[in-house]
Amino acid sequence: MELNESDRLALSVAYLRSLGKSQKTIESELRISQPHVSRLLKHAERKGWFRREFRFRFPDELSDEEKEAIRCRGFPDREGLKRRLSELASARKGVPLKSLELVHLDHTSAERHAEFGRLVARYVAELIAPAKICAVAWGRTVLGVVEAIESVPPRPQLICAPAAGEPLNDSDSSSSCSLAAEQLANKFRCNSSPLSLRGVPARVPRDLAASARILKAYCNKSKAYRAIFAGPDALMNRADSLLTGVGDVASFEEGVWFQEIECMEGKDVGAVLEKHAAGNIGGVWLLKKDGSDARLRDINSRWLGMTGEHIKKCSLQAQRPNAKSPGVIVLAIEPSKAEIVHRTIGMVNHLVTTEALARKLASLTGS
Repeated sequence: MELNESDRLALSVAYLRSLGKSQKTIESELRISQPHVSRLLKHAERKGWFRREFRFRFPDELSDEEKEAIRCRGFPDREGLKRRLSELASARKGVPLKSLELVHLDHTSAERHAEFGRLVARYVAELIAPAKICAVAWGRTVLGVVEAIESVPPRPQLICAPAAGEPLNDSDSSSSCSLAAEQLANKFRCNSSPLSLRGVPARVPRDLAASARILKAYCNKSKAYRAIFAGPDALMNRADSLLTGVGDVASFEEGVWFQEIECMEGKDVGAVLEKHAAGNIGGVWLLKKDGSDARLRDINSRWLGMTGEHIKKCSLQAQRPNAKSPGVIVLAIEPSKAEIVHRTIGMVNHLVTTEALARKLASLTGS
């Protein structure tokens, strides 16, 4: 279906009004006058796209891409934010942001991870498709996106590898790297046998730090762990794609991974992370601007998954001349994660997030 710009704007206005936003709010968000908002709503009514009881529908013939573009008209400064984030990356001597994908999401929904997955799955699959080795981190957001991927062309030579082991004290697979990597390999109909780190711990306990070398040597008895992490030719050293979420300390404390790190690091670890960490990317804790590096370095040193160096190396692969590699793809939903997303800029090639988080991120970039 061909839409002119007036139709697109009318659909955006009607969509935002259907969410319960006032005409004044829409005026501010779309940067148009209030009389223009009113005229566009009447236009949408005449077209049958909107009713005064806030009922809205997209035209049947509209493509998914057009629908997403209209949903995201509520954040008109996408390109400006992308530019500012790339400038921030440059100031940090990191990689610029290649793409910023935004979707509208109801953050109060219990099904928000699955809904986010449905909205971005096709886009993420297209990003991953050119990769040779895709590392997959843990988390409900990652698994929600992977589960939603469907009808993609086969990539038999693609290798999908979990980026960390599993919590020792929980059997819940809803945030498993190994499950997500296996499902992603199945979606792309990869030839290689799935690599699994089930049975491999995610970290060395603090009270066994003196035995870390022995414990890591024991992990190398796992063929999958050895293939992913051991030696210069390890898959993680060559990964040209990483699919990962991020975690702020507050949301991290709600899940099984916090219970695991508390068990392994001690009861004070929550306070330590709150004081010193901006959050984590795929399990790697990043320092707050005013935090102390020593304890975080200690915590990260016993993490048996991918490291900050792995992440940087992957992001740099995508910056090589003529590279088709996607590099680091970050998935983030909650606005509370804006600080850790901001902290990862410079090591992220593609950011896939929500309008609400983007607005919070914009406030951190001085817009």
